[in-house]
Parts: sequence; structure tokens; C-alpha cells
Amino acid sequence: MRSIDLCWLSRKEKDITLPNLVYTDLEEYSGCYYSNDAFGDEVFISDKHYDCSNGLIAVNTCYDTYDRNEIENTLAHEWRHHCQALRSIKNKSDIVIDWCNDEEYENNIVKYFKSNSCEMDALLFAEKYAPSDSTEWWISLIKQEKWY
Repeated sequence: MRSIDLCWLSRKEKDITLPNLVYTDLEEYSGCYYSNDAFGDEVFISDKHYDCSNGLIAVNTCYDTYDRNEIENTLAHEWRHHCQALRSIKNKSDIVIDWCNDEEYENNIVKYFKSNSCEMDALLFAEKYAPSDSTEWWISLIKQEKWY
């Protein structure tokens, strides 16, 4: 068993409860965080039940182009959501995004992250600690003036 390298975490985050971690088929998402507050002690994903009493990070295993950097980035992003949940920061957004609409994908990325401060925080956290091509591209889209 490999140990988890925790040197990138701040001291206060090293003492928090670790969430469960699963690799599974999530269809539309590269990863997802399931908090105990929102989902209870158990969550049903891809025909299986998982304990989420301490939170659960699920990472999608179905992307063909999902390399190590993207997986690490997803883990960092979802880890940030775990830290937010433990601090009782609610991840709320009224916006509904159709991620399967390729024509609007870039615009949807900007809407999604700009409309939800928790998602923006997780995006920037993941880019800082586990940069990936995807988050670099998404941040560049957000910074472009034409999207403001």
C-alpha cells in the first residue's frame, strides 16, 4: 500500500477526518464530493452503495484522456470541497449546466465557476496544488474579457 503524501496540506488540514475514496463511473463528471450533511451516511453510485459518513470523494475512471495530472487535480479539487464541508461552507448554485452541450461548453465553464464561489475556490486550489491542462484552460477562459 502506498502512503499518501500530505506535505501540500496546511497544518490545520492534516488533522481533519479523511473522506472515503472510490474510483468509479460518474458519467458526466471527472469527480464528485459527497458530504454527509447533504447525502447522509450512504450514497448510491453506479449500482453500488458507499459509506459517506466521513464524506466521499468519487473519481471518474471512464475518461480516455484522463491522465495522472487530471486525476491528481480532481482529487485536490474534491479535497477542497471536503474541507469546505467540514467548515460548514455550503456549496450552492442555482445555475443548471448542460455539460453535454459541446457548443456551449466554454461558456458553461465560465458560468459555472463564476456563479459558485465554492467551485471557484476549489478550482484555484486544485490549480495551485495539482495543476492540469484542463484547469489551466478553464482559468484562461474565465480571465478572458469577452466572458465578463
